[in-house]
Amino acid sequence: MGKKYEVLERFVQLRKKLGLSQKQLSEYLEVDQSYISKIENGERSITLDIAEKICNLIGYDVSYLFNGENQESLNISFRAKELDVEDLKKLARVNLIAIKLREMKKLYEEQDNV
Repeated sequence: MGKKYEVLERFVQLRKKLGLSQKQLSEYLEVDQSYISKIENGERSITLDIAEKICNLIGYDVSYLFNGENQESLNISFRAKELDVEDLKKLARVNLIAIKLREMKKLYEEQDNV
């Protein structure tokens, strides 16, 4: 299994874990639905911008998508049945803050151990 295939598999897994259709994800990412389909079918590559947006939405660092690095989950739970694009954007911003706080904590702990 090649690296590109592994990245595509993780992309699809993230979308499904979020419980989003290709259409919902494309609206959040502000791309055409066919672009998401082409990514998932290996016809297009994932841009860094797209990778960051989907990872922020689920609360993972982008290294998960490209390298498969284990990520500590933020334990996200969607309580609403229908989240619109604005809801998803707000959730991604909150998750990005949590990701950065987690990174800062890790750096602090590493510095403390020196």
